[in-house]
Amino acid sequence: MRRTLHRTAAAVLTAVVAIGGALALGVAPASAATFGYSGSLSDGVTTLGPGCATFPESSAFSDVQQFAVTAAGEYDLSITQASRIGLELHLFQGAFDPQSASGCIAAASSSQTALASIDATLAADTQYFLVTSGQSSQGQASFTNAISGPGDIVPVAPTVAVTLAEGQPFNAARLPIRLAVTFSEPVTGFGLDDVRVLGGATRPDPAYVEAGMRLTGSGAAYELTILDLPSAYLGNHSVTVVAGAAVTARGAANLASPETITFGFSPTSPTAQVRAITAPVVELPATFEIVWSTWVQGFDLSDVQVSGTAGPSDVTLSGEGDTFLVTVRAAEQPGTITVGAANDGATSAGLTSLFVIPATLEYQPTAPGVTMTPSAEQPDPAAVVFDVVFSQSVTGVEANDFSVSGTAGATTVAVTGSGTTYVATVTGATQVGTVVLAIAEGAGTTTSGFGSLAATSTVGAVTAVPVVEPTPGTPAPSAPAPSASAPGASAPAVAGGQAAAGAASLPRTGFESTWMLLAAAMLLLGAGVGARRLARR
Repeated sequence: MRRTLHRTAAAVLTAVVAIGGALALGVAPASAATFGYSGSLSDGVTTLGPGCATFPESSAFSDVQQFAVTAAGEYDLSITQASRIGLELHLFQGAFDPQSASGCIAAASSSQTALASIDATLAADTQYFLVTSGQSSQGQASFTNAISGPGDIVPVAPTVAVTLAEGQPFNAARLPIRLAVTFSEPVTGFGLDDVRVLGGATRPDPAYVEAGMRLTGSGAAYELTILDLPSAYLGNHSVTVVAGAAVTARGAANLASPETITFGFSPTSPTAQVRAITAPVVELPATFEIVWSTWVQGFDLSDVQVSGTAGPSDVTLSGEGDTFLVTVRAAEQPGTITVGAANDGATSAGLTSLFVIPATLEYQPTAPGVTMTPSAEQPDPAAVVFDVVFSQSVTGVEANDFSVSGTAGATTVAVTGSGTTYVATVTGATQVGTVVLAIAEGAGTTTSGFGSLAATSTVGAVTAVPVVEPTPGTPAPSAPAPSASAPGASAPAVAGGQAAAGAASLPRTGFESTWMLLAAAMLLLGAGVGARRLARR
């Protein structure tokens, strides 16, 4: 299948492809005359100074482009764009070792006014490595390079190999089969439609094989998992990756992987064994695990067989491949629950399953117990919070299932929660004291219809009693009306010398010392006023 290769080339590849030079290298030529590509520097290569001198203790950011030319002559190798100055070019011939200057034939550095450029005489059909680098202290950078000359510039294509994944035996008797797909450098665009599976002289329908495989990974490393194969695919197999399946960041498409024997396959008909996850079961659901001898296809709920004296029902199936879970959520009564599967309920590599060993468990429901203890957190000192925990999941728990006793005089219960865990809050205490909570038998009911047992809590304590406000609308108590005083008697004295509250008559003068002083003061005041008037005359 043809694929559109997304390349990062910055310059359009031009001119006519030189077929002779490309065939000598075993790859397709990229273009004639000019080849442009873009990249970004990544950490990990030893710094290369002017003239390709190396400084092993200092790391640098770098990018390596491997290429060849189809005609000998003078070529220009240049940085045409860069995100920062200071980038360098180093040209190696034959091989490139980041830790050595061996093979370096030219080098150039960028300046404040010009980007790096190399003019070099290149030989045809020879491997060259153009290294773009920058000092690590300056950080990463992106760039665009161009190589031009009299011949075609051929970027060397990445290779790819398909091998057994770690732990995968060569002679496989069961599925899945795990394979490692490794490219010589990071690529993009690789997918399942680029994979071919060959069994002897047989070549399966690519669509069938693609549906029976799974691909994970990225960059240069992938894992291919074969989940299914046609039944005729017995014996040795080779798995290949087609040419042009993926492309590097420099625009080079991969070569096809070799057609060598990758694995041997001798499948057998799948069998399975069922086991109960927990047994006996006092509370539903009950769970069973079905483990197949190989990765299977086509196994679904209709292939599951459930029986037993308990009358099991409400059955579900989950899982894939070689491991499945069967869940039984309801039963009519105590008794046995047995789970198996039809002998022809699954296939692997086209072979039908032979037999399944079933499993049986005892369903022995019991009445759930309950414990009630004061919670570790008691936010209100005038209330007590209890943790109410049932031994099985129950429904129907309500506030009127609880009763309260103790010296605090609390009476009110509020309850929240579900399943096995509830919270009961007791309020209404009239004094500091203890609180004891009790729950009636049958307060909660399990899915099997068993009511919970009765229980009494451990003791909680109320440490503060809320202020009891008067009932709205109740009049405040009034003072008793004063009795009539005998003539000449004074009213009862209160603080400040005033008469008792509620007295209706003014105080009498009599011969009380207070009133006598007041009268004398007023007489003196009147005499003083009269004397001033006589003086004016």
